[in-house]
Amino acid sequence: MIKDELKSFAKDFNPDEHGGAPLLGVKGGLIKAHGSSNAFAIKNAIRQSILFSENKVLHKIEESFK
Repeated sequence: MIKDELKSFAKDFNPDEHGGAPLLGVKGGLIKAHGSSNAFAIKNAIRQSILFSENKVLHKIEESFK
């Protein structure tokens, strides 16, 4: 009954699904992936980088501190 819900929940916590996380505190965009990332995780890290850039995350963070 809850099989699909559990799969969705597990997917949210799977590091390969996210690929990496932004490192804040550097001047520029940087997504850090785990050293043992597989090809799927690297693809998702690249996807995260694209979203980071397209959504102007760094600019929004800088503006919030002005």
